[in-house]
Amino acid sequence: MIAEHSAAQLAVAVVIPAHDSAETLGATLASVAAQSSAPAEVIVVDDGSTDASAGVAERWSALLPLRVVRAEHAGAALARHRGVGATTSPLVALLDADDVWLPDHLETMVRTWAGRPEHLVSAFALWWVPGARVWTGSPEPLPAAGDQLRLLLRANFASGSALFARSLYERAGGFRGGFEVGEDWDLWIRMVRSGARVVRTDHPTFCYRLSRRSLTAGGRRYEGAERVLEAAVAEAASDQERRWAEEGLRLQGGVRRRARASMALVDAYEAARAGRRREARRMALRALWGPAPVASRALGVLVAPRTTVALRDRAVANRR
Repeated sequence: MIAEHSAAQLAVAVVIPAHDSAETLGATLASVAAQSSAPAEVIVVDDGSTDASAGVAERWSALLPLRVVRAEHAGAALARHRGVGATTSPLVALLDADDVWLPDHLETMVRTWAGRPEHLVSAFALWWVPGARVWTGSPEPLPAAGDQLRLLLRANFASGSALFARSLYERAGGFRGGFEVGEDWDLWIRMVRSGARVVRTDHPTFCYRLSRRSLTAGGRRYEGAERVLEAAVAEAASDQERRWAEEGLRLQGGVRRRARASMALVDAYEAARAGRRREARRMALRALWGPAPVASRALGVLVAPRTTVALRDRAVANRR
């Protein structure tokens, strides 16, 4: 049994999906090499990259127990599944190709796991805009074990940078295709449904990179939430669980509408900043359907695009 071993004896496999990630992958692997508790395996899945991602990864093979698995582009879910399948260690740690771990990440994650195969360990993140800002997020306290499935069917409260036992992964069925985003949330739901409990580290141990690319993915994430919850409704193990998932699906519909309005406001600001007034006003009209703060800013773009964006940029600069 895994639980009979001490944390120090446990081997951890790190799985990193990489698609056109050459620009950030070196820093990611450097953070793995700097861990106070070294991994037993590092698998980089080159998910059909058209850049030098595989070559960047291979240069780290002298410092890490690293292998590159090459595959046709199939998305993060199947890339992660291939990566886990290429390992044999009893514990699996996930890492995105643009994030970085602080040196005590693996040590802290394994200690938090505490030898309990039913634990799904969620990392505590620092939010990071390279060259600009790092700040600590303030996650809500985790729900009690008995409430976790109900609340997980409303919103994903577990980090994508997670650690879990291979036995739990196999019991839940692993990552699966069909989700452009939200594949981790889909897996967490199935893990908790099968008896897992989400636990979290007590301090930040990794930096979650925010960029234009990740912000765009964030917009898609709102869209993908409905697909995850539709699957949860279809696969519910009881009538009660189905009602929870249906409630979550209704809530996510509202979240999606608000997210679309927020993204439209961002596009309106960018168009106004570039002097494209007609486009700015068109996007601002879409943002008027958002919550009151978004709608009021969109109204400002409609009335005075350049003045509104100049005031916003000044306010953002003053907060830094």
